[in-house]
Amino acid sequence: MKKRMVIGITGSIGTGKTAAARHLGRHGFAVINVDRLYRRISRPGSAIAKRIARHFGKEVLLKNGSIDRATLKAIVFKDSRKLRLLNSITHPLILKETKKLIGKSKKPVVIDAPLLLEARFDRLCDYVVVTHAPKNVVLRRLLRARKLTKREILSIMGSQMPFSQKRKRADSVVDTSGSYAHTHAQLRKIISRIKEDKPI
Repeated sequence: MKKRMVIGITGSIGTGKTAAARHLGRHGFAVINVDRLYRRISRPGSAIAKRIARHFGKEVLLKNGSIDRATLKAIVFKDSRKLRLLNSITHPLILKETKKLIGKSKKPVVIDAPLLLEARFDRLCDYVVVTHAPKNVVLRRLLRARKLTKREILSIMGSQMPFSQKRKRADSVVDTSGSYAHTHAQLRKIISRIKEDKPI
């Protein structure tokens, strides 16, 4: 049986990794969005929700038993030790579910994950793509599109692996500071190169 192609797409907050993954989804790839997967497996009463509440207190749960993501983020982005603890709880379970989805897919797969490299999800990938845009571009995008303050955005950026490190571990970098057309053109080149090296 021919091995299924798996591409990992990652990038810091606001660099357009999810838009890039969606574009590949329109071109025959099954997209696994790790943030959405986390929401699904951390539903009320789930093993993840219970473990998080046990370690971080019931204040991180909403009345229906689901995780209060805003409260939890406020806690972990202020304390690197608590962030590592949270990741140690969530990453193994997310990785397990991601492997299941890859195994079930009949298409080549794209894993859209902000912590693809930090969580070592790149071990599942044949090819890793990092999206990147200058900090001022990212700040402008996020301040316009999300209910986050500049301080909150910079805090999230600071908790993520620097682009200089991601670039060293990536097979390709996509510059997302321009138009969608410019980003899509880069992705098409990447797909063509992958198809030449490994059949999809």
